[in-house]
Amino acid sequence: MPRNKSSPEACIEKYISEARKGYKDSTYNQYRTVLYKITRELIDAGFDPSPYRISTEAVKYLLEDLWKNNEMSYRKWRINVLSRYCKFY
Repeated sequence: MPRNKSSPEACIEKYISEARKGYKDSTYNQYRTVLYKITRELIDAGFDPSPYRISTEAVKYLLEDLWKNNEMSYRKWRINVLSRYCKFY
C-alpha cells in the first residue's frame, strides 16, 4: 500500500484494532484518546499528523512548546503512545 493514503483517523483505528489483540480494551481506548488529541494538536500547529510523516520538529514542538509545563509523567506517557504508534507503521 502506498504510504500516506489513509487519513490519520483511519491509521489510528487500524493501529488500535491490530495492536489491541491480547490486551485490555481500556488500555487501547486510552491510546485512541491520546492519539486523537496528539493528531489535533499537530494539525493545529501546522504539522502533518500522518504516522509516516511525523517529523522530529513536530515531536520537539510537542515536548518543548506544547507540553513543556506538564508533568514529566504526562509527557513520557504521550511520547510512549506516539512512539508505539509510529513504530507500527
